[in-house]
Amino acid sequence: MKPKFTEEIIQDLDLGVDTIYISMNDPNTGRQIGQTESRWYGHWHLGDIWVDTNLRRQGLGTTLINETCSRLWARNLAPITVDAVPQDQSITQEELNIFYEMAGFASTNLQRRFRRTSSLIDLHI
Repeated sequence: MKPKFTEEIIQDLDLGVDTIYISMNDPNTGRQIGQTESRWYGHWHLGDIWVDTNLRRQGLGTTLINETCSRLWARNLAPITVDAVPQDQSITQEELNIFYEMAGFASTNLQRRFRRTSSLIDLHI
């Protein structure tokens, strides 16, 4: 499946923070099957990231991360950070760490913090 992507940008002029939502949609139904939330803090930080639980482990998470990174870097070429914190019991901390490393992020010295500074990679998880 080759998903379609849409984005929504919300600017908070008072705080000077842009929030960008990238939605991944099923090309046949248009149904949302994943989403990222990113904020600008002098660097990009990925907040919430999710993929439909029925579609996980098919490479869609990597596709979503790559699309998000590409769109963020088109706005400002800066490091992208993410905090690897499992949000549900179906994903372990170790699995999440491996996922981010395979998606091109490198662990920093901060607990559960990863950073990506390189271009897109094409991996199928």
